[in-house]
This record gives sequence, structure tokens and C-alpha cells, in this order.
Amino acid sequence: MVEKALKGWARAFAILAALGVVVMLWAIVADVGVRNITRGSLPGMVEIGETMVVVVIFLGMMQAGVSGEHITITLLTSRLSTKVRRTLQTFAWIVSAIILGWMTWATTLRAVSSFEGQESRFGILSWPIWPARIVIAVGIVSMLFAAIWNVVRLLRGRPPMGEAAHSIEAQIEHELRAAS
Repeated sequence: MVEKALKGWARAFAILAALGVVVMLWAIVADVGVRNITRGSLPGMVEIGETMVVVVIFLGMMQAGVSGEHITITLLTSRLSTKVRRTLQTFAWIVSAIILGWMTWATTLRAVSSFEGQESRFGILSWPIWPARIVIAVGIVSMLFAAIWNVVRLLRGRPPMGEAAHSIEAQIEHELRAAS
């Protein structure tokens, strides 16, 4: 039940992150189009692009954590026994959870402060910064939940989320190589 909720939450955030890419794309296209016609930039497009980068990265982070798409280097661990590999994975996810917990605390305090002060950036336009700071905190706390759940899975003797899918893919690839 917890895993299903986490995966649903991650999927919703991944959709929002994908929409962020679309918004960023259209902001760039609009800015380039206006620049080619008028020789001037379209006000606010840089700010939209910067904000969408935050949305894409921080709302996409949890999907990577629950699907096993985060960066892993298996050069060493793939050669270890399952028990040793699981021990190292548990350690890595615990360290990740600790760091993400600290980051959650720090970014949440900063987001609250930014919201209370209605922090904004002044350029051609006054652009609010506090929504992006909230997105950062939400994205990090979401990844924290994924890290904690992966620790729970590993302590129960199960692989972290997403690993089973990669194992199947690796097995199929290995079998295809052996057949050719």
C-alpha cells in the first residue's frame, strides 16, 4: 500500500515535471520567435525557464528514486554476492536518507522564510522566487520518502524499488547476447 502510494505520487510529480519541460520549450520558442521578429527579448521568458528547470529537476527526482532510474554504478556491486550487495545498498540508502533529511529541513526552512517574505527577483519583471523554493523542498522530501521506503524494503530482504525491473532487463539482454 505504501509503495503503491509512493509510485502514484512519483508518477503525478513526473507528469508535472514533463509539463515543466513543455512550458520551458514554449517559453524558449516564444522568446526566440519574438527576438527574430523584433530584435528584442520577450520579458519573463528567462524567469519562466529558470523556474521550470527547478520544477523539472525536483519534481522528477522521486520518479527516479522509485523506478531505479537514478545514477547507479554497478561495476563493483554486480560482482558481489547478493548479501554483500544488499548490505552496501542498505548503507547507501541510509546515508541518502540522512542527507535528504537534512536537506529537507534546510530547504523547508528556506521555503517558509521565502514565502513569508514573498521573496522575488527583480529584473525586467519582478519574479516570485518562493514558489520555486517550495518546489525544491517538496521534491527533496518526496525523495526522502522514497529513500526511507527503500531502506525498509532492504531491511525486509527485498530489493530497492525499481531494481527488479532492471534485473529482468539485464537478464533478457544477457540471454540475447548468449543466443547470438
